[in-house]
Order: sequence, then structure tokens, then C-alpha cells
Amino acid sequence: MTKGLIRITVFSLFLVFVQYVAAQIVSVDLLHPYLLWILVFFWVVSLGMHVLSHVAHDALDMDMTLILLAGVTGRLLIAIIAMVTVALFGVENKSLFIINFAAVYLFYLVFEISSVLSNLRSNLK
Repeated sequence: MTKGLIRITVFSLFLVFVQYVAAQIVSVDLLHPYLLWILVFFWVVSLGMHVLSHVAHDALDMDMTLILLAGVTGRLLIAIIAMVTVALFGVENKSLFIINFAAVYLFYLVFEISSVLSNLRSNLK
């Protein structure tokens, strides 16, 4: 379990570094001021879903593939609820917030899918 937590944390720190570099290079109009908080939100959600999936696997004795798919679905629902809640309750420049939120979600989704695929490949051998 700790290997996955370390991978999520390293990936999140990489995204924070990319955000910092992008803030220095690109126009301020492309990055929302809450982008760092969006990254922290997804880091916490990813850590929580990772721990929850391992607890569910140990407690329920289910196939890990089903648990990981449930984790992807859970993260999607949590992200939609959080994005709509923040957008409705007073964030400035809502369209930029939604675009940045969706972009970070897609980065974490690609990371999660690549992690799951590498995990499944190692289990097939």
C-alpha cells in the first residue's frame, strides 16, 4: 500500500512543480488562482481512494479490478460534486476554474489508468 501512496505523492508534487513553472511562463489568464488548491484536493482524494480500495480489498475479498473501477467512479462523482459546489458558491472566473479543474482531473485519471494497467500486467505474469 505504501508504494502506491508514494507514487501518488510524487505525481502530485510533479504537478505542483509543473503548475509553478507554468505560472512563470504562461499568461496569468490561463491559470486559476485556486489551481494549487485543486491539486491538493485531488491529492487528498487520490490518497483516500487508494487507502479505501486496499481496505475494501482486504475486508470484502473481492476482485481488485472491480474495486479499482469503483474507485475511478467514486473519484469522478466526488470531482463532479466538488466542482459544481465550488462553481456555484462563489468562485471568480468560473469557466477558468472549471477548465483547470477538468484538466487536473484528466491528469490524475491518466495517471490512475496507467497505474492500474501496470498493476494488471504484473499480475498476469
